[in-house]
Amino acid sequence: MKIATGDTSQAYGAGFQQLDGVVCFSGRGENAERKHRQIIEALWACDKQQDIDDVLRVHSLEIDALYLDYPEYHAAVEETVSEVTALIRASGQSGAPDTAQSSTTAKQEKIVMFATNQTEGSQGPWMTWSSNGSAAKGFAPKSWVMRGKDANDNKFEQVFEGFANPCVFDLDSLKLGWEKDGAQGQAPERRYSSHYSQAMPRPDESKKPNGAFTWSCCLQVRVATSQTQAVTWEQGSFGAYQAFVKLSKLIEAQWSEHSQNGALLPVVQMTGVEERSLTSGTTNIPILEIVKWVPRPDILKDDAPQIAAQPAQAAASTTPAPAAAQTPPPTTQPDNSAVSAAGGF
Repeated sequence: MKIATGDTSQAYGAGFQQLDGVVCFSGRGENAERKHRQIIEALWACDKQQDIDDVLRVHSLEIDALYLDYPEYHAAVEETVSEVTALIRASGQSGAPDTAQSSTTAKQEKIVMFATNQTEGSQGPWMTWSSNGSAAKGFAPKSWVMRGKDANDNKFEQVFEGFANPCVFDLDSLKLGWEKDGAQGQAPERRYSSHYSQAMPRPDESKKPNGAFTWSCCLQVRVATSQTQAVTWEQGSFGAYQAFVKLSKLIEAQWSEHSQNGALLPVVQMTGVEERSLTSGTTNIPILEIVKWVPRPDILKDDAPQIAAQPAQAAASTTPAPAAAQTPPPTTQPDNSAVSAAGGF
């Protein structure tokens, strides 16, 4: 298993195994469904025939596995290849501006449909690592912060336990790419590679006034913080991404022995914080370790019920309230009083 190693060699993703030289899915239909959607998404982002060829080459083993085990998903991929190819050819026709414009518009509509490069395209609530905290918001340094909407559709942002407790890390949902700051009040712009094993070049080499690159590495991954709560860790800060880089090495090292060919997911917990000096100051990097590997919890399954997060009761207080942020389930859910603070993982 490889996680964004920088080369374009083929790699087996989560949910696959190799038996007698043949790559196949490891017996879970949601892996196949998720993978065929990721491939289709990558195809719709293609601008030229070479891009299509590259996607098919990178995912050739997975496409073969779809053909063997899930022919309906394989057929959907083939249909997308044909449709994207036709639109690319039509948009490049000279002497037929109306046709080209129509084809380009159709392709853009499809790209929007499958877009993953905006925060709005991911599933909330979201969590981030706050290295330096926020005095204005009452966030202490070295905190995990959750933001989202409560059951009444009101926005909230608060400190919570995050990886301070064991959390299940959903490898199947992992995306890696680049982000740059949005305009004032706007979400960052994000661009993700088609698969976490395929490194994506920096979109451009532009820099900020302070000399830092405009585009920085970012990640997006779904995390179960308890049996009844899942959040999306979506972030591009240096400290957060460095924490993930170290964690990815642990995942790679333990994959063959502990993942059971993708049937199990890693339980991750923060065990400390590393302070690192930078030219612009210092940053705090959370140290993330793998506690164990467990079956996918129900909250991370595709048909998991949506559970709204609840903000801390004292939202206006300047004192962080991590205990209140460990989101309790609505009263319509089963009683989880017996579930430990660590979420039962």
